[in-house]
Amino acid sequence: MALHKVNTLLGVCFVYFLVCSPKAYADASTVVILDASVSMATELDGGTRLSAAKQAVMNVLNETVQSEPSQPFGFISFYDGCWVDVMVKPRPLESVLDDIRGRVSNLQTREFGHTPIAKSLEIAGKLLEQDGGKIILVSDGQESCQEHRDLCELAEHLDQINIDFEIHLVGFALSPDQEDALRCIPQATGGTFVSVNRADDLISAVGFVATEAGSDVQDRCYDNRGGLLHWWCEK
Repeated sequence: MALHKVNTLLGVCFVYFLVCSPKAYADASTVVILDASVSMATELDGGTRLSAAKQAVMNVLNETVQSEPSQPFGFISFYDGCWVDVMVKPRPLESVLDDIRGRVSNLQTREFGHTPIAKSLEIAGKLLEQDGGKIILVSDGQESCQEHRDLCELAEHLDQINIDFEIHLVGFALSPDQEDALRCIPQATGGTFVSVNRADDLISAVGFVATEAGSDVQDRCYDNRGGLLHWWCEK
């Protein structure tokens, strides 16, 4: 299929590798998982990786409460060591907005923070198992707590036991090997994989998976790697 230029989805110039599906999630629950491991303290574009990720989540909160104030929203972060902190369980955003904003604002990287992706996905999947919804995972690394865990199998299992369920993953400053290790997670659930390196791209990417991913998007082009999608965006 010929490569198409997409001018309206993200509004910035970058190339993304994505895996998309036609599901839509109006008023379904969303759980954001934010990486607060020590590597997120790395300086980037005048701030840190974590500060860019926090701004991205804040933007999504502000936009969602304007358009879908009753949409259930939850928030999870990585904690010290391999702990996962369920900060806010999914509830209508208008009722938990100030709570989530405060927790996102106060979130700091942990000196001994690792990257418990498997555990966080299991917890988020449990929160969504009754009504379905989507998980948005923002991370700058691969699993470091259960290093021998097959994340692809875990994602497939979560997809099987949850109805109307997707995992969207925004990878930040990932190496090619890390991209290859993480891409199967959203792919197994019909979700979206995005890999970015700049702060402004991260903000746009999180906004995209929160609002556009899962919708019936046109102008797609697939390569020969099993359904991966290249997006080209122009200002």
